[in-house]
This record gives sequence, C-alpha cells and structure tokens, in this order.
Amino acid sequence: GLLLVSGLVGRLNNVFDLTYVIGSALIAIGVVLLTDLNLISTIIITLMAVLLITFGVAIIVKAIVLLAQKYNKVGLIVAYFILGAALLTLGILAFVFKSQVLQIAYAVAGVAIVVLGITQVVFGIKTVKK
Repeated sequence: GLLLVSGLVGRLNNVFDLTYVIGSALIAIGVVLLTDLNLISTIIITLMAVLLITFGVAIIVKAIVLLAQKYNKVGLIVAYFILGAALLTLGILAFVFKSQVLQIAYAVAGVAIVVLGITQVVFGIKTVKK
C-alpha cells in the first residue's frame, strides 16, 4: 500500500525518486516490528546482546591498556571501566531476560524506523519540489 502511494506521488510529480521507495519500505518494516512482537526476536536480541558484550569487553580492554601505559587521567580510566562493565552487564542481562528486552527493543526499533521512513519520504518530496 505504501509503495503504491509513493509511486503515485512520484507519478504526480513526474519524477521517480528512490527515497519514496526507501521511506515507504522503512515505514512498513517499522509498523511490522511494532505489531508483530515475535518477528525475528531471537536474532535481534542475540545480536544486541553480543554487541553489548563485545563493546563492553573492548572498552574494558582499552581501560586496561591505558592503565598499563600509566595514562595520567585516572578519571577517564575509571569511566572506561564503569562503562565497559555496564555494557557487559546489559549484554548478559539481555541474554537472560530475552522476553522483556524483546518488548523494549521492538518498541524502540519500530518507532525509530517509522520516524526514519517518514523523514525519507518528506525529504524525497522536498527534493523533488526543488
């Protein structure tokens, strides 16, 4: 339906712009994520948890390297340790509590993708009108 609307808008302006199609597809994906909470849940949560754990470990390693190099800003090293530990903990919690994380992740992702899609369509319309 959205692709049809974007096609009609492009036809009315006698210009076909890929941003209409991309924006419409993003809106559709966002709406699906907002309405179907079981869609690719395992993949999304697992990927998010792995990324959080990876970033957490990388930041902790950076803090250890700075500590070994006797970096003079102790506050920055402590901040890296705290941030790394927080991300690592969030990643582990995402693995343990997948269902709760899933609902939050879908809501945030759905809203973000719908906003991104609307932005694409609006910028496409503005670009075509120039």
